[in-house]
Amino acid sequence: MTKLSKPIFGVPDGEIYPRVVPAGVECPPALAAYAAEINALGEPTEPTEPTEPTEPTEKARARK
Repeated sequence: MTKLSKPIFGVPDGEIYPRVVPAGVECPPALAAYAAEINALGEPTEPTEPTEPTEPTEKARARK
């Protein structure tokens, strides 16, 4: 089985209530097609921090 790259919401086999299946765990077989459809299969990636521009843009200079 493949691990989830992002959390999904669904009802795994043998359960009656939906729940969040977190990223990084094995994808339940009953939710594999859904996870593939929303591109949630694969290794989780670390979120990257947005980078600040080193030089203020012309628009930013105009606001000051």
